[in-house]
Amino acid sequence: MLFLLLAGVFMLKNFYDHAILASMPDFTNNSIDIEQELIEESRKQKMLGCNDIQNIEIIRELGKGKAKVTYEVKLPSGEFALAKRCIHDNCLRKGLLTGEFRHLKTLQDQYGKENTIGVYGECDAPYAKGGIDLQKGTRTSKKRNSRHLRIVESDFSEGYTAFFEMGVPLLTKWRDGVKFRKCFASYFTDADVDSFRVIARQYAGYAGSPIMLGQPEYFTDNIWAEQYIIAKAGARHADLDMLYHCQNCTYEEALAHNCIIVQDVVFHKEMNCSLAFSLEHPILNLDEHINATEAERQCTLTVGESLPKPRPKPKQ
Repeated sequence: MLFLLLAGVFMLKNFYDHAILASMPDFTNNSIDIEQELIEESRKQKMLGCNDIQNIEIIRELGKGKAKVTYEVKLPSGEFALAKRCIHDNCLRKGLLTGEFRHLKTLQDQYGKENTIGVYGECDAPYAKGGIDLQKGTRTSKKRNSRHLRIVESDFSEGYTAFFEMGVPLLTKWRDGVKFRKCFASYFTDADVDSFRVIARQYAGYAGSPIMLGQPEYFTDNIWAEQYIIAKAGARHADLDMLYHCQNCTYEEALAHNCIIVQDVVFHKEMNCSLAFSLEHPILNLDEHINATEAERQCTLTVGESLPKPRPKPKQ
């Protein structure tokens, strides 16, 4: 009788143990699936559209160039973001801002929002009747278009607006001279340096055709830190003007070229940008990034402002 009782207890315990094990997730086999699910979830997140414009608050103007103006805005979710609008006919006519949105959206769809600069949405609202005319290409019509774009530059209910993650610029001013740039690069963390490897790989594997950070044998300003920001994902490329879509390049060729460019930003000789290298040298703290403001201040004290010299005025 005692034997039968003990056997029953053992069988009950064995059944209970198997039930517990069956209810536990298989971490070893599911880790890749979980990561893929997170990427898919980021792709499905609702994008902002014209119906959300009335609920977006402009906080302040951040900057204005010849072609675009940027604002800090508060989204309906409460998150702060960057809004960009065209203020020149050339920006609108050539689709500079819509092209920027498509480029970053493609990266986000391909690699996931957590690995790229966040793209939150867009609104292409109609202009007031008679406000914009892209059919004519005369100098007069271009000036009239630019004038109207400046009049409505902060009116998101008219014209095209794109919303992006508001990262932190690495440098607030254009700097001149190797000493300052080398000083600044010395403050990059291991996570920052590996983020530049990620940039090189993401562009090399860009959907459709590889992207290079500059056309081979031509100068590119992507060797400068001013072209990059610190986003939630880490250091990311933000100025798209000198990117080169290489139709006949392989992934390996584009990666090698991109790696040469980003190594000039971080001042690392013979940098290895391969995925294998990153996997073999894991970063302990991916959230540890350069304090760009402090690095810029310290380098200003050490090597001076290093600002570009003003161009001489033409003789009258």
